[in-house]
Amino acid sequence: MEERLFVTGATGCIGAWVVRNLVRENVPVCITIRDSSLHRLQLIMSPEEMEKLHLKKGNITDLLFLERALQDFGATDVIHLAAMQVPFCKDDPRRGPS
Repeated sequence: MEERLFVTGATGCIGAWVVRNLVRENVPVCITIRDSSLHRLQLIMSPEEMEKLHLKKGNITDLLFLERALQDFGATDVIHLAAMQVPFCKDDPRRGPS
C-alpha cells in the first residue's frame, strides 16, 4: 500500500520543512489549513512542488472535518504538528494551555 501522509501544522516552521521534504521524496501529502496563508511553504517550495499538495481547509478541532478529510485523502499515517502558540493561548485559554 502506498504511504499517504496527512500533516497538521504544515504552515508552521517545522511543519513546512517536513512537508517540503515529503514532497521531494514523492510521498503524497495532504495538509490542513485554517486560513489561506501558504506563505511559509511558498518560500521553501517551488510552484511545481506546491501543486503536488492536497489541501483541506478547516479546523482540526472539528472532528467531523478531520474524519472526512482523512477518509477523502485515504491517509495511511498522520504527522500531527499543529499547536496553538502562546499568544493565542493567552487570548483564548480554554482552547490551549496558558
